[in-house]
Amino acid sequence: MDGVGTRAERRPVACSERITRVGKRRKARLTLYGTRWCGQSAVARRFLDKNDVRYKYVDIDENAKAAEKVMAVADGNRSVPTLAFPDGRVLVEPSRNEIRDALGIEKPEGRWWWPF
Repeated sequence: MDGVGTRAERRPVACSERITRVGKRRKARLTLYGTRWCGQSAVARRFLDKNDVRYKYVDIDENAKAAEKVMAVADGNRSVPTLAFPDGRVLVEPSRNEIRDALGIEKPEGRWWWPF
């Protein structure tokens, strides 16, 4: 098989690896502050990934300065997910619809629900 790896040689690229690779090529469109244990942080990451939005993910449990930034915009709380845009806008614990509106992503027609 010319240039094609066997199934055993191929592996899916982990989400964090893909973000790292994208981050090296292009500037992130926003910064997502979250934690590994927060389900809503995972929902926000999946939503951004599915919609091909470039972002930088920062785990506030591992980065004290990032935790301070989040607390500064969230009335002293470690509220995640928190999205920070380059133009200064910040969304604290946004829903998928709020993220969609902020990014100008259209909701698929004919759906009464919004998937990841």
